[in-house]
Amino acid sequence: MVSPPKSSKKGVVRDDLHNFLIHPNTSTDRPTIDEWALSMCKEASKRSTCIRRKAGAVALDDHSRVVAIGYNGVPRGLPHCTKNHKCPGAGDQPGNSSNCMAIHAEENCIMHAKDSYRINRMYVSCTPCMHCGLLLANLPNLIEVICSERYADERGITVLNAAGIDVKVIHEDK
Repeated sequence: MVSPPKSSKKGVVRDDLHNFLIHPNTSTDRPTIDEWALSMCKEASKRSTCIRRKAGAVALDDHSRVVAIGYNGVPRGLPHCTKNHKCPGAGDQPGNSSNCMAIHAEENCIMHAKDSYRINRMYVSCTPCMHCGLLLANLPNLIEVICSERYADERGITVLNAAGIDVKVIHEDK
């Protein structure tokens, strides 16, 4: 390691730079990547057009850059699912989305990705359902799915784990 140059008029700046680079301040209010991405999921979910569940998804690449963002809702051009205009799946039991008209947040996120091969990590409001687990398992570079809560149907976790993809649940209210 090279020692800093001796102080001179310019040496003060060099010493400050050296101290800044060699002795970083580790105390910060900056959120972790997980906290940041899950907060984006929460924001994206506010755009949801499903009355059963508000879900968001954020796909990141291997440098933690955003590849795409999605939320759940009925396909464009169709009426939104609201209290006064419910889709056929509005009354489905938790874990059953067979009659739901919404495209899931994960599906929308992948569809909005310019290059799905860049997706390395997927952040989602809740653990993926069976169908989304199958879809995510087919992404060639996905290594991890991070969620803020568990979904009633946990078969998606089983599928992802069988495909060698880690699933973590990080509760936001830590």
